[in-house]
Amino acid sequence: MHPAWLMLLVACGAHASPCPTAAELMRGSGATSRESTIMAERCRADGWSASIIKCLRDARDEEAQEPCLHALSPEQQARLKAAFAPIDEEYAAARTRDDDLGFQRQLDELHVDQLAARAAPCADYVAAISAARTALLGCAANDELKTFYVQNVVLGDVRGLLTIQDDAELAAACAREATALRAMPELTCKPRVEK
Repeated sequence: MHPAWLMLLVACGAHASPCPTAAELMRGSGATSRESTIMAERCRADGWSASIIKCLRDARDEEAQEPCLHALSPEQQARLKAAFAPIDEEYAAARTRDDDLGFQRQLDELHVDQLAARAAPCADYVAAISAARTALLGCAANDELKTFYVQNVVLGDVRGLLTIQDDAELAAACAREATALRAMPELTCKPRVEK
C-alpha cells in the first residue's frame, strides 16, 4: 500500500469514533434494549460527532446522557425524537391504561353502581362514565392532565351524587351530570392508531 494512502486511512480513522453499541448505551442508563438500539442506529445514520459519542460513552446513567443528546443538532434531535415516537406512544398508552385501572378502583370503592339501582337516569350517568373512559383510552398520545381532570371531575360528581337522599332529586342530578359529562371537550381527541 502506498504510504500516502496509509497515512490518509490512519488520519481518517483517528478522528472517527465509532458509535456506542446498544449494550454500551444500556449500561446503567435504565434504557431498554429497544431504546438503546434506536440510539445506536441514529448515531450511525446521522454521524453523531466524536464529542457526543464520547459524552454518551462516559455517561453512567440516563440523566448523564441528557446533555449529550441536547448537543445534537436540531435536525438530529428531530430524527431521534421521530425514531422514539412509537415507543413513546406505547408508554403513553400503558400509563393511560394504568390511570384508568386506578380510576376504576376508585369508582368501585365509591360503589358507583349503586347509583343506578336508586334512579334510572343514574344508569345513564354510569354509561356516560364508561363512554368517557373508553374515549380517553382511545386517544393518541393521551394528555395525562386531560385524563386527570376528567377523572377528578367524575369522582367529585359521584361523591356529590352519593350524598343526595331524595331519589327524584338524584334522578335529576344524574341526568344533568350525564349530559355534562358527554359534552366535555376533553373527551374529543385524535384517535390512537393501532399498529
